[in-house]
This record gives sequence, structure tokens and C-alpha cells, in this order.
Amino acid sequence: MEPIQTTTDTSFATAATIPTDLPKTPGSGDDRESFSAAVSAITAALGDQTRREIYLYISDKGTKTAAEVAEVFRLHPNVARHHLEKLLAGGYLEVSLSPHTPGAGRPAKLYQKSRLMKQSDLLPKTDALLITLLKKMMETIPPETLDVIAYQVGWEYGKSLTLNMSVGESMKSLRSAMVTIANSLTALGFSAHTRQEPGGTEIIRDICPFGSLAAGTPALCSVDKAIVEGMLAGLCGPGGQTIVMSSKARGDLSCSTLACETAY
Repeated sequence: MEPIQTTTDTSFATAATIPTDLPKTPGSGDDRESFSAAVSAITAALGDQTRREIYLYISDKGTKTAAEVAEVFRLHPNVARHHLEKLLAGGYLEVSLSPHTPGAGRPAKLYQKSRLMKQSDLLPKTDALLITLLKKMMETIPPETLDVIAYQVGWEYGKSLTLNMSVGESMKSLRSAMVTIANSLTALGFSAHTRQEPGGTEIIRDICPFGSLAAGTPALCSVDKAIVEGMLAGLCGPGGQTIVMSSKARGDLSCSTLACETAY
């Protein structure tokens, strides 16, 4: 197979991956928040030219292993795996285990385009009618009830994100799991990154895709914390961590989630 020549740049998408309805100029504050979150999400997974080429290659050719991608793109296998895991965290790929692996090693991971991903999904869209309906519904729900609902939805969603992330692997360490979670949150539009603290690992969220809706409805912040807890349950196993959340909507200086190993 003829190797594909690639280079690396910092542009976030090509004509092959940008939908034609990309907003030209953000307008209101909410529009700017949504636009920033959307760009943050797509940049996290597709902001590298080689990664974009890998995504398009798998979309066109079907299921591939990291070794096959490394050979085609002339990459070290670890580099190819890094790109594939970024695409996996963003929901652009899904993974399974090969039923036929030569030798006595672990079964190879098979990466393929996510069956839930459509071309129009590469950039999140805002449905004004749905947002308006959601706002009205939240106004009728007591804050403590909304907090419970938001947490339940976030936890279940976070756990579901991990179903194909750690297939065939042992549980991750807390630190590596938090890095994976930050990548997934960024793919959702949160623009998240990790920072090591004396007591554990903290995820800082620079952008909130909920925009001003979260400022007026702090219960929505429970979704963020619950996503982290749900993903930790999937990546590290249930329990064993203490989670502390900070939220600007609730009067804190930043939006962050600190996870520490629980001492027994």
C-alpha cells in the first residue's frame, strides 16, 4: 500500500470536515459561547492534520488497527495510537477487539467510524426551540429536584462514554483517567484540561457549552460533576475517589472538578 504523506499544522478543520452551515460571525453572548464551545470540541479531536487524515482514512476504508494506521501514515505505533485515542475520546471512532490476533499477545483493538456519528454532527448545533422548551421546563422544576435529575443524566451519560474506551484493558490510574475525561469533556465543548494538585488531579473547564443557561440555573453544574464521576466509575471502577466541584455559577472562582483517592 502506498504510504500517505502528511504534515502537522494547527488549523482546526479542512473543507472535507466542515459543514456548510458553520456560523460566519458569532453574535450575542450566547452565540459566542456556543461557537467557542463548538470550535473547542472539534479542535480537540480534529485540530491536527494527521489526525484528520486518519479519521477520513478510517471513514473511507473501514475498520483498522493502530499498527495498520501507523504503517500507512509512517508513524510510530504509539503516535498512531495517541491519535486514535483522541478520536475515540471525542466520539468520532468506536473500538472493539479483534477475534483473530496472531501470537499469544492481547487481542488487537479495531477502530472504526462511530456508527452514531454523522457528517452533520462534526459541529454541534443549537436548536432554539428545544432550548426554549428546556428553559421553560426547568423553571417549573424545584431546584433540588432539578439537581437530582441533572446528576442522574450526567452520571449515566459519563458512564456510557467509557463503554468502548477501556475495552480489553485493566482499570486506569486516577491521573490517566482524569486526562481521558478532560479530553472527552473538551470534545463535548467544555475546553477542559488537567492540573496536578497536592491532593489529586483537577480538571479545569475554561468554556461551558451551557453558556448563560448555567449561570441562571446552577443545578446544571451537577451535570459536569456527574459526567466526571460516571466516567471514573467506568475507567477506574466504582468508588475509591472523593470528588470536589467548583462552579462559577455557584459563586466559586473557577469551574473545576478535583478527584482524590479516598483514604480508608
